[in-house]
Amino acid sequence: MKRKKTFRNIAEDLKEKNKTFSVFQECLFLYNYIDYLLRYFVQIYPKLRKREIVITDRYFYDIYGQYPYAENSLIVEYLIKMFPKPDQTFILDADIETIMKRGKTKTNIGEYKKKVEEQRKVKSQYYLKGQRRRYKEIENLLEIKIINTEQDAIKVKQEIVGLVWHKIIKRAFE
Repeated sequence: MKRKKTFRNIAEDLKEKNKTFSVFQECLFLYNYIDYLLRYFVQIYPKLRKREIVITDRYFYDIYGQYPYAENSLIVEYLIKMFPKPDQTFILDADIETIMKRGKTKTNIGEYKKKVEEQRKVKSQYYLKGQRRRYKEIENLLEIKIINTEQDAIKVKQEIVGLVWHKIIKRAFE
């Protein structure tokens, strides 16, 4: 399903006003849950057992922010609550205008391992507003820190590192 980009095509086709129940959508969320869960147990959990630090740029919570139907789903909220919790989660945020101005490039490794850049289409302002709103809802659903990335990149990095160290120190004294 990833090769066919099923989720991305569905997310782009849906309008947020579509509030009807969809068995197909619910099944896709369940499929994605199983896919992420398998990834967790095959790739992440073994490293955690070895006491390694694992950093990932995507996690199951991403489904809620990325797909408009998620806020109408009967199962997504429960799936999110059942998914293994990371020690720390950050959502990097910016206002819509900033997001739309950012260059979008996609790097592919070609036949001879040459990097080829091609322009990606930026999502519509309507979609991005809904996406930001859904990510803010995740903040209320879970312990997630939203970080404004419109400030200097070094300050963003310092904020993240500071929050991580704070949590490490707090945990050490518990």
